[in-house]
Amino acid sequence: MTVKNKYVCGIVFTIVIGYLIMGCGADDDNELDALYEELVGTYDLFRAEVTLEGESKLVLEPPDTTGTMTISSNQDLVQKLVVLGIPVSVTGIFEIDIDEGIMLIDNTESDLISKASYTWDGEILTTTLNLGTVLEKDFWRKQ
Repeated sequence: MTVKNKYVCGIVFTIVIGYLIMGCGADDDNELDALYEELVGTYDLFRAEVTLEGESKLVLEPPDTTGTMTISSNQDLVQKLVVLGIPVSVTGIFEIDIDEGIMLIDNTESDLISKASYTWDGEILTTTLNLGTVLEKDFWRKQ
């Protein structure tokens, strides 16, 4: 193979690899966009499981815990809960990392960014927040 042929093969190889890399990124972007679109809506909290380090799991269901969560198309998230009679509100903007299976929620009312793992089956959104000494798993049903 001549130097010219090696050069041309090298360029073709680089272009093909570039298209493959861009194609994979485009698929991930399409998948992420579709997930954001699918998650838009209002959810009802129907179960919460809270485990304190060294304690048994506490399972809360209505009327002990109630709440709604709204996810908008611009990735705003609003949660309004009442847990054992105590109102809790979370407002923020979220991002999803599909590969890691996590949601990063930037709470607009504080400097806190929550990192929650999630699962979504098309109807139930489950979020799990591990704070080290507290593990909270919330089950949300889309309306």
